[in-house]
Amino acid sequence: MFDNSKPITYTVDVPDVVHAVEFSPFEWSSKLIGVGTSSRVSVGICRFQEEDREIDGLEYEHLRDFHHGIRVTALAWSPETSLAVIPKILRFCTGGSDHKLRLISSDLKNDDSVKIIDGHTDYINAVTFDPSKGDQLASVSDDHTCRVWDTDGTQRICLPLGSPGMSVCWHRDDHMKVTKFMYTYRS
Repeated sequence: MFDNSKPITYTVDVPDVVHAVEFSPFEWSSKLIGVGTSSRVSVGICRFQEEDREIDGLEYEHLRDFHHGIRVTALAWSPETSLAVIPKILRFCTGGSDHKLRLISSDLKNDDSVKIIDGHTDYINAVTFDPSKGDQLASVSDDHTCRVWDTDGTQRICLPLGSPGMSVCWHRDDHMKVTKFMYTYRS
């Protein structure tokens, strides 16, 4: 039986300063965790005792490090990510301290690609994928903009904000909307 009275603490050794952490929000890839540091993204699988009684605390399996070359400021998982298909599909997007987005795709073997998306003029604070198809991204930045991109790097819209954008998400009931505080985009 699980004891709720004890505080739960899990640690995973990371050889660098951690700037961003993101679990995949999708059911089929929910065990994946991405950890963004000063120069890389470490991807692993986390299993918790709440999911499997045979695990004592946390079981972490490191899958891969992706060289990033610059500090990671934001991280988001694509709904296309799946380890249950052949070949495996690992796809995520990062914001870097150089004000660029990086769309990273891998089969965890030999086929890796990085698409650099340029457009923001200040730090990127959050990025998210369209959860229905994963064919668009939304990002917010200290440059006072919310931008919507196709995954090929084409900017669809740039919404001016009254202050730095700190978070962004797709509307949970209408995937054609992006929400940042009071700003809404409808395609």
